[in-house]
Order: sequence, then structure tokens, then C-alpha cells
Amino acid sequence: MSVTQTRPTEEQSTAPAPVRLLICDDSIFMRMAIRAICGDRADIEIVGEAKDGPEAIAMVEALNPDVITMDVDMPGMNGASATQAIAAKVDTPIIILSGVRQRRSIVAAKLRELGASDVIWKSASMMDIDIDGIAEVIIEKVLHWGRRQNPASG
Repeated sequence: MSVTQTRPTEEQSTAPAPVRLLICDDSIFMRMAIRAICGDRADIEIVGEAKDGPEAIAMVEALNPDVITMDVDMPGMNGASATQAIAAKVDTPIIILSGVRQRRSIVAAKLRELGASDVIWKSASMMDIDIDGIAEVIIEKVLHWGRRQNPASG
């Protein structure tokens, strides 16, 4: 029996580690959409999906993601409360997804006070969601915040 050892190519050895993403949203549609947006990218690794705040808190402790996307409007523990709880324990960037239509600057300021790193505004209506537009924004922000958290990923 012979064993052939291969050396990594220069491209393989210098490629940055992917940004490790945890998705938290009570909507299966939004979890699937974010997975579809980010899942095929070599520079993003989806490490988990949580359907509510308590599950997200537990997954952050278990999975140690580089960045989290967090829906703000969830039953039970909402995304703002989950963000505050996570930010009190770890320094993981949290990108809030919100369908709020009014007073966005006030809402964004409050969410940042609670520990959010950034906010992405989404449509409150499934009919109005601009998948291509929001996809670009999600990818840009996940990579930006994930690379700031883990410089080896970028």
C-alpha cells in the first residue's frame, strides 16, 4: 500500500478561511433565502441556523461564529433581546434584519446601543422583497463584519 502525499497549491494554502455565519430568523423563508444567498460562496460558511433568540444564544456559545444575521421581529425573545444577551457574552458582530418602515434611524441607533453591528432593512411584505438587492447587501455586510472579527478570513 502506498500513500501519496500532495502538497497544497499556492492558491489553496493562501486562501483565507471562510467567514463563519450563524443565521437567526423565525421565518423559514428568510432562513432559506439567506442560506441560498450565502451558501454557495466559498468565502462564507453557514455554521448554523436558529429559529429564535434562545436557540441563537445557545448556538453562538457552541459554534463560535464570526458573524450573525438576526431577525429583529421574532415571537418570544425578539432579536433585540437576543442581540443584547449575545453582546453581553461575546464580541461577535450581529447584523440585524428588520422590516421596520418608520423611524429607521431611531430604531437603528437603539439596536446599536443593544449590541448590533449593523442593520439591513428588508421589506415587511414577501411580495416586495428585492432578493437581488438584499442579497448584495447581505453578502457585503457578512463579509465586512466577519472579516473584521476574524482577520484570517479575509
